[in-house]
Amino acid sequence: MYWHLQILRFQEEDGYILSIPEILEKTKAAVDVNATEVCIQGGLLPDWMFLIIVRSLRVLKKVYPHIHIHAFSPMEVFHAARNSNLSYKDTLAR
Repeated sequence: MYWHLQILRFQEEDGYILSIPEILEKTKAAVDVNATEVCIQGGLLPDWMFLIIVRSLRVLKKVYPHIHIHAFSPMEVFHAARNSNLSYKDTLAR
């Protein structure tokens, strides 16, 4: 079962970025209805660094090791890499 998890919304004034506890809470809701995969979408925020993304994914995988994580578009990876002064290859390797 697939579950969509939007961790940030920035196109409107009431946009948000979910904290790690909020991501875990939403993932628990997915697990509680037998989801086996979460889809995480971010965005192209000007100051969103790659390490924030990695930390979130690592915590999520540690708490829910059985959940498949489908995360981030190529543009989101490229954008986070550029913001973090990393190549896209180094970014994907992490």
